Amino acid sequence: MSDLNGELIEIPDQHRTSLLLIKVCLFTVFLFGVLMRIFIPIETFRHLANVLMMIAVLGRLFMYVRALNPSLFLPKQNNSSPLSLIDKKEAIVSSYDQGTRTPLERIILDK
Repeated sequence: MSDLNGELIEIPDQHRTSLLLIKVCLFTVFLFGVLMRIFIPIETFRHLANVLMMIAVLGRLFMYVRALNPSLFLPKQNNSSPLSLIDKKEAIVSSYDQGTRTPLERIILDK
C-alpha cells in the first residue's frame, strides 16, 4: 500500500515539472523569434520569426485551454426565490443502453 502512495505522489510532480519545462521552452522560442525579427533584416528570417512567435503563442494557448475544467462553464443554480412556479429540471438523456452501446453503435447494429 505504501508503494502505491509513493507512486501517486510522484505523478503530479512529474506532470508539473514537464509543464514548467514546456512553458520555459515556449517562452524561449517566442523570445528567439522576437530577437530574430528585430535584429535580422532579411525578409525570409522575418517570416521564420513570425512562425516561431506564433508557435509559442498557440502552444501556450493550447496549454491554457487544456487546463480549463468544464465545471467552470456550467450554469450556476439560481434559487433566489423560494416561490418558484416553474420547475427547471432538465430531462435526463441516457446515451448508453443496457449493453453500453452508444446511439451510433445502435444504429450501425440495427442495419
